[in-house]
Amino acid sequence: MLHAGSLTVRQRRALVERGRSEYAERLVRAEEAAKSADSTPASAPYTRAVAEFAVAHNRAVLALLDSVPTD
Repeated sequence: MLHAGSLTVRQRRALVERGRSEYAERLVRAEEAAKSADSTPASAPYTRAVAEFAVAHNRAVLALLDSVPTD
């Protein structure tokens, strides 16, 4: 994304759209993992922490993609 300004509008739009699609799917999987993290008793605190981080990370990437101008 650092060099997205050097791409054509078409390239940048395609990059952002693919990224949004991919990270939206990843977010769904991360949210599902976070919901089921508590069902792993021995490692629950660690599993939950990693799952919550994955949710936050995917949301942050989506926010970044939303801020990239595509026109």
